[in-house]
Amino acid sequence: MVYIFNQWLFFFKKSRLISSYKGSLNKMNTMTVENHPWFPKTRFNAFLWHLLFSYILFCILVGLIYWVIYPEALFTKAGGVDGVKIIAGVDFILGPALTFFLYNIKKNTKEIISDLAIILVIQMACLLAGSYIVYRERPVVVVYIYDEFVTVKKHDFLKINKKTKEQFKQKEIAFNLFSPKFYYLDLPENNDVAAAAVTADKITGDNELAIRTDLYRLMPTEKEAALKALRKTEYQKCIPTKMLSNFFEGKVCYSIEEQKLYSID
Repeated sequence: MVYIFNQWLFFFKKSRLISSYKGSLNKMNTMTVENHPWFPKTRFNAFLWHLLFSYILFCILVGLIYWVIYPEALFTKAGGVDGVKIIAGVDFILGPALTFFLYNIKKNTKEIISDLAIILVIQMACLLAGSYIVYRERPVVVVYIYDEFVTVKKHDFLKINKKTKEQFKQKEIAFNLFSPKFYYLDLPENNDVAAAAVTADKITGDNELAIRTDLYRLMPTEKEAALKALRKTEYQKCIPTKMLSNFFEGKVCYSIEEQKLYSID
């Protein structure tokens, strides 16, 4: 009998707690934002909080772009900066601006949460779209051709048609998920012959050499082998060379140990 009474008392208290919680929740949902302790009390404060959130998110994405997808010189010389501009436009303008115009302290908390959720979904969808464009346009390969590094995007390999594949016995290559792979082109050792092949490719404008995967060789990290691949005789911590991309043509330097290109300013 005592057991039954205790069980009844337990369920009674539990139902009272649930009812009390539901009542508090309904009260909070119908409470206006200006009376709620958790929400900013002005439109401008809401804008600033959203801007802070966007800034943190932006820093994470820029860090990923700068240190992984477009490391070092590739950030400024191969489209990384343009990618950041796309993301900044979406992150800093779209989301906070929508919050500024739609946030209203006279609305109840349920309505404002719904508004903020919609804004967040729109912002994240646009941010993902912008990030995908940056990722899609990244250089997947940086190949050294005679005397310069050339950046190659994934869609550049679509230029390899069936005839070209059969003629040069092109091979499939694996790309890194984020960071680019470094290769050199296995051209004839004779500098005159190699230079003539590169010049002919530039004159025709086909740029086939950059996607001749049958001639791709992984860039070595061992000093002597790397110097041979770079056609250099003197070792330096960062070897001066040239680079060509859709955004830049000029001088950079290459670190054999790190397999990274650095800007020369």
